[in-house]
Amino acid sequence: MNKKIKKLRYSALILIILVIIFISFNLSDENKNNTLENDYYKIVTDKKTGMFNIYIKKLNTYVFFNSSPMSSKILIKYDNFQYTLESIGNVINDFTLQDNKLVYTWGTKFIELIETISFIELDSYNIGVQVSLEIKNLDVKGHFVGIGVLFDTYLGESYNKPFQISNIGIIENEQYFSKSSIPNTILSLDNPNNPVIGVVFYPRRAGITTPDKIIIANYDLLLHEFWEFSFMKGRSFNSTYKRTDAAVGFVFDETFTNTNQSRSISYILGIYPIKKSEEEVTAANTDQQTDKIDPVSVDSKNAELKAYIEQQIAALNQKLKELEDRYNNLDQMDKDLLKGMELLNQLVDLLTEIDKLEQQIYMLSDEDFIKAYDNLVLMVEQLIEEVNQYLN
Repeated sequence: MNKKIKKLRYSALILIILVIIFISFNLSDENKNNTLENDYYKIVTDKKTGMFNIYIKKLNTYVFFNSSPMSSKILIKYDNFQYTLESIGNVINDFTLQDNKLVYTWGTKFIELIETISFIELDSYNIGVQVSLEIKNLDVKGHFVGIGVLFDTYLGESYNKPFQISNIGIIENEQYFSKSSIPNTILSLDNPNNPVIGVVFYPRRAGITTPDKIIIANYDLLLHEFWEFSFMKGRSFNSTYKRTDAAVGFVFDETFTNTNQSRSISYILGIYPIKKSEEEVTAANTDQQTDKIDPVSVDSKNAELKAYIEQQIAALNQKLKELEDRYNNLDQMDKDLLKGMELLNQLVDLLTEIDKLEQQIYMLSDEDFIKAYDNLVLMVEQLIEEVNQYLN
């Protein structure tokens, strides 16, 4: 009897060990299969929201705000219904690795979403992440289906300058872009003046779906008003509880999708810094050495420009004094005096613009400064031509 009990106990112990090994194997296999990584980056996923984050191994840093569940979201508009994945529906298949791609399936009774995430080569030197979303209408009739992606960024928020936009520069407040005005790149950088890491949005890159709208705004406001967002120029990224809490929203407007038909969108993200070839680096260094704006030379240029304008102001004042003595015809004198005063005011305004440029020099790139300076010089030349005509 004791032998039988011992044998039974031994068998049970072996069974327990096998079960533990099986569970451990499955857990490790699951953890292994719901991430995608290379030597530099790791894509970490969240089955509740269907979203992901990019982990930079060397710097031990995520490019988006990291939370569980993730605060970045996929949003769906189905006729008049609006929801996120975690608020309705079910995960059909969690993220699994298939042919070097992460594949995820979510659905409701009426729609099914398939998401695919993979690393891609942006060029010979840079790796990016490409994401595709396909929504299939399972209902017996057609519906209007919209797709949104909300990225909860956090880099650069401590500087109150969380984004740099290709055709604008560094921004500090809410932005709204319709399809015709969408920029080529949006950068979320850890430091606007001396960035080390960041994420690059490529909304106009070939091979992806350009959003119908891009909204950059406070996270909570954008999350709750995503589909009916009311843009307010100059509004900050601040919320009731947090200073500078910004996010980026990609909005793909509703399109009519028939039964058993799908609509698909895709987008690409890059990682900052953007690597360059040796030739590009050499050319960039040469340009910096030859063309870099020196603050001392800037001060000298501005001083020359201001001195030139001040000379014209002095000449105008002298002309105005002469007018007072020269004209007996009061009507003509009034007319010329008013013209002189108008030119004088314009010159004073130019001095103010030069002062503003001096204050912004450390916030502008060399290219932006040269453009602004050349514009001022052109304005001065045009105005001086009017002044010379007036004086003569």
